[in-house]
Amino acid sequence: MTGLIELSRNAVCEAHHTANRCVARGLSELPPSQPYHLASGWPPGWHRRGAEREVLARWRAAPMGDAINDTLERSLSEAFARETRVGLQLSVSARLAAFSLLWLSFYLDALGNPANPYFLYRTALIAAAWLGGVAAFLIARRSRRPVQWSYPFLLADLTLATALVFGWLPRSIVDYPQFLAVRYQDILLFAVIVASTVFALSPRLVLLAGACAAAAWMTGVLTSFLRTSGAMTSGAAETHASHWTDLLVTISHPLVLDTDYFVLQIFLLAAFAALLSLSVSAGRKLVDSTVRAARDRAALARFFPPQLADRLAASDERLRSITSAAAVLFVDFPRDARAHETLEEFYAICECVVFEHGGVIDRFVGDPVMATFGAFATLDAANRNDVCDEAWRCARALEQALGERAAGIGLHFGEVVSGEMGSERQRAFAVVGHTINVARRTLDVAIQRHIRIAVTDVFVRRLPPELRERLTFLGEVILRGIGPPMRTWAA
Repeated sequence: MTGLIELSRNAVCEAHHTANRCVARGLSELPPSQPYHLASGWPPGWHRRGAEREVLARWRAAPMGDAINDTLERSLSEAFARETRVGLQLSVSARLAAFSLLWLSFYLDALGNPANPYFLYRTALIAAAWLGGVAAFLIARRSRRPVQWSYPFLLADLTLATALVFGWLPRSIVDYPQFLAVRYQDILLFAVIVASTVFALSPRLVLLAGACAAAAWMTGVLTSFLRTSGAMTSGAAETHASHWTDLLVTISHPLVLDTDYFVLQIFLLAAFAALLSLSVSAGRKLVDSTVRAARDRAALARFFPPQLADRLAASDERLRSITSAAAVLFVDFPRDARAHETLEEFYAICECVVFEHGGVIDRFVGDPVMATFGAFATLDAANRNDVCDEAWRCARALEQALGERAAGIGLHFGEVVSGEMGSERQRAFAVVGHTINVARRTLDVAIQRHIRIAVTDVFVRRLPPELRERLTFLGEVILRGIGPPMRTWAA
């Protein structure tokens, strides 16, 4: 399973890069008729019903989602293909090691007589297994279909293993019934061959190996039994025994095949292969689900802070629209500089700073960036002050990070409606309300009066006293389209 774990790590990294590349590509490939909401990550024409996972499902079904899905499927297929190729080489190496250890035991057994025909026979079979293994190893490295090519070599190894165990040699070379292998642990050689196929990460190959190994073992035992004169089954031997001691003696006879033990071996070998196949299949599914979850979170993380992205990716509950108090921040770009690269850098800095302070990028409204703090949660009195404090720290951090690239920053605090909203055909995550309009007009005050940060009195009252003392009162300021003048402060 180490290969699956490593594959999962690599594929998760690829999923993050895939989501980033495809989302960026998707932004440029959206048709003009499909405006793109950066706040939600989905064009408004893409409707979502129910849970956040349905949003992701519908987002995957859209043009940009298709691009990400196609790239992810291709990355997963290529990753599994690479690991399968390496695994097949390991599988062949494991079988060759098993045959080598087997030959070593034969050599030690024939140390006093290396010219023994039985030893030479076994050596020839193992040499054939080695030649086939080398060929299989080279094909696994170079073939476009290594799994399909591994089938005949797997069958060849099982055939050689059967010949090694049962022999079917003349009595002048082997003078004992070969089906006695049932009483020993020779079936472990077949189990090792089956286990070696796990490296290829192919459940079908493991099942095929198990079925062929069981068939080869059954064929070897039954053929040797039928070729042995005077052989009988344990069931037939029971009829000649008058007492259990006689039965034990009779069953222990070399010409008696213990059918119960033989059938048990077949079932255990088949069960062993089935369990290995299920484990490989479960491992592949785990890798697939892990990569897809990482892809979903990577996509959400482009638009939400980590804690909210985790909540959206892990929750099956719908993110319902709620009315809550929130701090709203607007930051704008200077009008005299509109280069695309500069805008991208501006947006990247804003995203990084806002996320570091627990905010949510709601949307890029023209050039200004809108961020909210506490919009997706119900806040008590203490938390409301903490949210304003965090929004203020974010504004200060933006001021330092952006420098002259920020035309101004506006801050306001009040009730907003946040969550999924829109019409039946056009829905998105959004934060709306009168508070948003006030914050936007506060930004205009900062730009028009050439001050760094403009803050409404509602927001200022929730700041700690030591921060309030550093602010400059601007007086009653008329905010366009808002209504009565509002007390406004500058930093």
